[in-house]
Amino acid sequence: MKKRSLKTYLYAVTLSIFTLVNVVAFNQAWHFTHFQPKATKKTKKPEELSTVQKVAVLLTGIENPKPTNDRFPDLPYETITYSSHEHQLSAWIIPHEESSPVVVLFHGYTGKKSDLLDEALEFYKLGYTTVLVDFFGSGNSDGERCTLGYLEAEDVKNTCITLDSLGFPAPILYGQSMGAVAIMRAVAECEVKPQALILESPYHTLRNTVKSRFEIMGAPTFVLPELLVFWGGVQNRFNGFKLNTEEYAISISCPTLILQGTKDHRAGIKTGHIIQQNIQGHSRLVELEAAHQSLLNLQGNRWRNEVDLFLNPLFKTDKTQAQSSHPS
Repeated sequence: MKKRSLKTYLYAVTLSIFTLVNVVAFNQAWHFTHFQPKATKKTKKPEELSTVQKVAVLLTGIENPKPTNDRFPDLPYETITYSSHEHQLSAWIIPHEESSPVVVLFHGYTGKKSDLLDEALEFYKLGYTTVLVDFFGSGNSDGERCTLGYLEAEDVKNTCITLDSLGFPAPILYGQSMGAVAIMRAVAECEVKPQALILESPYHTLRNTVKSRFEIMGAPTFVLPELLVFWGGVQNRFNGFKLNTEEYAISISCPTLILQGTKDHRAGIKTGHIIQQNIQGHSRLVELEAAHQSLLNLQGNRWRNEVDLFLNPLFKTDKTQAQSSHPS
């Protein structure tokens, strides 16, 4: 009787722990992939949280209000809306000369198109028409979800289709973090054929990026990251374990510039090397002394020089006219 009682007790404890861990992971995944309309304040970065705050976040999940555009272009621009997987997307077009190449910019996780206005201006100065896109769930686009680059790849595809219907040439695609991952999946699995890519701080796999977040939080990395990726996929109807830029890179044959921060604990410089090794076409990896933030804001001169060095041989533009036609 005592042995049976002990076994029953151990079974109950094991079942309780299993249930609790899954409930925590399910809740974490929901908050990680859904913006909360009633949230008034975004949860701080893991590095900025106290120990007590980290424990609270691990138990309750992060709070992410829907990202809202807080800046607008200083240059003349047009707003367009178009459909993408049951959502309406919003984008800004900042036109240059009629024959100028086009750069389309895609933001990162919890971002919005206004975050990329500084980068868009730099491309404009180099002579490019720029298009800034709100992924579904962000800014002025529909929805309240985020799938870390998976369904966002459909947004990349439908943006390219829309621009083609408007008479624009095949674009150069620029993305930060999640935006870079979405671009890579769009090329690998959604038949998107850009003229060139600029990938800034792409992560390796969704599992690894979730694991790195747990490490920064000082939380256990055994099973929890995998459970979060699993439940996030179930909730949003996709397989998060297939989000893998190492594999996507094999399908990339167009000229590609990779910009990676040497102090980036989320994506990591090793990721840049793995991606570059797998890209089939011409590629260049640039290491910048920066963390997982806008590399233009942290390493402005180097960013400008490397982008110009990459694009200039491919797309010769009238920089003099471009620079004289924007406000100083």
